[in-house]
Amino acid sequence: VADFMGRYNQKWLVEKLGFRSPRQAFEEYQLQMAA
Repeated sequence: VADFMGRYNQKWLVEKLGFRSPRQAFEEYQLQMAA
């Protein structure tokens, strides 16, 4: 399960996130909140 979660968060492109991985979307969100 941990291996799947790692691959999902790093590599899967999610349509509702603008075809970004969950990790990319989270990092961009953090940058916006810090500004």
